[in-house]
Amino acid sequence: MSTSYTPLHESPPPSLDSLHDWANTHGVVRHASLRPVKMLDSTGWRMTADQDVRVGTAVCTVPKHAIFSYRTASFSQLVPLDLEQSTSSDVILHLAACLLHELRLGVQSDWYGYLQILPRETVMVPTFWGDSRLGGEDGGRALEWLKGTEAERELNRKEGEGLSLGNMERFYTDISPHFPSTTNHPSRSPFLSYVYAISLIMTRAVVVDAYHGIAIVPFCDLLNHSSIAHTSFCCDAFVCPTCGSLTHCEHDTPAIERLAHLPRNFVETMEEKSNVVDMRVERAINAGEEVFMSYDENVGDGKLLVEWGFVERKGGGDGLVWSPRELLDGTTARAYMMLINSDHIDNASQYTQNAATHHHLIAQPNPEQNPLLNVNPKGEASIYLITAAYLQLQSEADDLRDVDEMGEEIVTIVEEVVQKSVEDESTLGPLAKALTSRIVNLIDRRLARMYEAETTLGELVNLHANLPLTATLERMAMALAIDERCVLEGALTRWRALLG
Repeated sequence: MSTSYTPLHESPPPSLDSLHDWANTHGVVRHASLRPVKMLDSTGWRMTADQDVRVGTAVCTVPKHAIFSYRTASFSQLVPLDLEQSTSSDVILHLAACLLHELRLGVQSDWYGYLQILPRETVMVPTFWGDSRLGGEDGGRALEWLKGTEAERELNRKEGEGLSLGNMERFYTDISPHFPSTTNHPSRSPFLSYVYAISLIMTRAVVVDAYHGIAIVPFCDLLNHSSIAHTSFCCDAFVCPTCGSLTHCEHDTPAIERLAHLPRNFVETMEEKSNVVDMRVERAINAGEEVFMSYDENVGDGKLLVEWGFVERKGGGDGLVWSPRELLDGTTARAYMMLINSDHIDNASQYTQNAATHHHLIAQPNPEQNPLLNVNPKGEASIYLITAAYLQLQSEADDLRDVDEMGEEIVTIVEEVVQKSVEDESTLGPLAKALTSRIVNLIDRRLARMYEAETTLGELVNLHANLPLTATLERMAMALAIDERCVLEGALTRWRALLG
């Protein structure tokens, strides 16, 4: 794929010396053990440690004046961002314009020492796959494999938030006349140059605080993702949204209690120099290890692919999720909310936890997670999916009754299903059988929505193994589809077994 549209394509090769010079000039403090190392299979970097680092150590401290946000970018002086009229997607698209302006400035940019270390290619998240200029044939084929997957759901969410390729192009058409000519770029940059900038913002920017909003945190952004991370970001987000001050400022009033969460003696001794972003160690780093951060907690491959352009294949995340709109209407949605907040659902969940043998049918709920209508990565249906399926059956039979009565019935169904799974001689009552059939039907329909649904899992694995080396996007998409098929087919087999 050509990279001639990326503003850095004619720049000198990335220089670690230039990066360190820039970091030193801007007050970025790095732990002596950290070493950025070039990745062999891409234009990116990874961070390694050449000595042990203990938990609690700050491996990188970045002053907030050195993070790249719309507040610190020079383009915002030319085209200010109207926060009151802006959506979250507008903020991202505007920050991408800010980045493109600095890239067009090249060595004349105050940010160049950092920018020159960035990847020289567009990060190919699925938003770009369907455009032949970006994804080519590989992108088109890869997009097919996302049908019916969690990645498709995440992609639809992202487009609903205003981050579709079409919306990006409309935004750039409106803002591009405001870019000043530069020595290296006297004319308007093509749209694909803006896409390159967007790809860097979407995959590197994080939410920082009430003043900067989202921003790239230089040097820290060189750390790659792992679900078992060593480090995490630390900063006080409750700064003044008007001036960015961490300490009390002229914009504070008695009605504004932005520092109320902090002890009074701490507030009184706070200094503005502590208004930084820290990257601190949460899991000890051993000498020679790559140092990882986590891009999101308990994130699955669908979101990793759509947000950051890669898959991890470690079975994280929420598994396969159904939206409430897919399974519930107005009447059943009200009953659902009452049921999941009742003691009956808690009792049903408790029974699954107390079962003598783990049955791998019904998931044990995590109190720290929001209720989800899902089959988790282990292939277990959530109690919330079972509740929604039960309400579907009751609604179809015109038998929506008192919440307590229905709740007790759900407990009985769960007990019968779990008992049947661990003791084959047990029997399912009529309603438990109907519920089991409905779960089977839901999983069947989810599988049918996937690309090449009639192809067996074994055949898909062989197809994946024989993809050409150039099919990088299709390989990722296919891996995601195969892994989700494994989860669904495993769940389907276990639920079908209950029916004999």
